[in-house]
Amino acid sequence: MTAVRRKRPKAKRKTRRTSNPRQAKKGATGKSKAKALLILECDSSKLAAQSISMADELRSVVELFAPHVKIEVVKTTTEETLKLQFAALAEHENRFGMIAVVGHGNADGIRLTSDRGVSWSAFANWVKIFEPKRMILIACQSGQETSARQMFAGIHTLNEVYASPVNISMPQSQIINVLIPYLLRTKTADADLIQIGQFFNFFVTRGIIFRWSRKEFQIRKSRT
Repeated sequence: MTAVRRKRPKAKRKTRRTSNPRQAKKGATGKSKAKALLILECDSSKLAAQSISMADELRSVVELFAPHVKIEVVKTTTEETLKLQFAALAEHENRFGMIAVVGHGNADGIRLTSDRGVSWSAFANWVKIFEPKRMILIACQSGQETSARQMFAGIHTLNEVYASPVNISMPQSQIINVLIPYLLRTKTADADLIQIGQFFNFFVTRGIIFRWSRKEFQIRKSRT
């Protein structure tokens, strides 16, 4: 009898896995946008004249407690200058997981530059190009439901808004300075910890900070 030769199974070719291009998209420095912060100080010269400019201090705090985060600071003067600054950031495909905004605001909008005040809806159009997931508004009365709703409607990537529905004092702004590094260091904020911080802020400064989420507005809309 002749032996029957068994065919050896063909070796499987190893395929090289490629990452999802959307997931691999990163900013100019190679860091993901989730670890990038844009500090936008509106009408900066006026804030400096009133001794309430915060951009440089906030940058120092973040560099100390969240050193891995890429930071860009934009201090606005005129609308034309702001357009040039935003165009320069957009040209390098900069994206920011968080935008912290410092300025004079009210329930209707914010003083974007020395020569331009805009509604919250219009402001959302200005910054949506950077695809933020979190927005921190250090501006008076910016945390009301109507302003948050306009922000979510105008920025499809936005998931959370932290802001005060009433006027902000300097002590309260310092509390927010602590909140920002914490949020930058965590992907999902601890709801209980945030609530403790809100109570602490109220008892220490008599200030109020609201956390609005897109999910809350979706739930409200489904109930109506």
